[in-house]
Amino acid sequence: MLRQYRFVQWGVVCLFTVVLFLLEACGPSISTPSAAENAPALATVKADIACRTGPTTEYPVQDTLKAGEILSIKGRNQSGDAWVVFNPDLQDTCWVEGAWLAVAGAMSQVMIVNPEPPPAPSATVRVDAVCRSGPTADYEVRDTLKAGEILDIQGRSRSGAMPGGCSIRTSRITAGWRGCR
Repeated sequence: MLRQYRFVQWGVVCLFTVVLFLLEACGPSISTPSAAENAPALATVKADIACRTGPTTEYPVQDTLKAGEILSIKGRNQSGDAWVVFNPDLQDTCWVEGAWLAVAGAMSQVMIVNPEPPPAPSATVRVDAVCRSGPTADYEVRDTLKAGEILDIQGRSRSGAMPGGCSIRTSRITAGWRGCR
C-alpha cells in the first residue's frame, strides 16, 4: 500500500511539472503593463496660455493657465495638436494648443474629441446705423441698428459698391447687411 501511495505521489508531481512546463512553453503570454501605460495622461503647461472653448483661436478664451500647472488630459482633437484638459479653476474642461503643453502618461488611452464649430464672429454697433436688405446702398433699409447692439456676422461681401459689407443677424433681424471693417 505504501508503495502504491508513493507511486501515485510521484505521478502527481510529474504530472504537475509537465503541466507547468506546457503552460510556460505554450500558454498565453501574460504581460504586465508598464508604469507609463498605467499612468494617467497629464499635461504640464510650458508658458502662460489661453484655455479656450475649442481647439483654435476662433474660440473664446475661458481662462488663462499658468506656466507649471499640471492638468489631467481628457481628450485631443483628430490631428493631435490640441488637448482637452480639466481646469480646476473652472471645474470644467477647456482646450489648449499642444505646443504649449508637455504631455506624459497613457496617451493611447486619450479619446479623440470632435469640437463644436466655432461661434460666429460678432461686432458691437458703435453708433445708430441702418441695416439694409443687400450689400449696397441701392437696397432698401430693413431696420435701424442701435448703438451697443450686438451683431452676429454671417459673411462678408468681397465685391460691389460695399466691398466691406457684412451679412449680419441680430436678435430682431434674421438677415441684413451693414458696412463693417
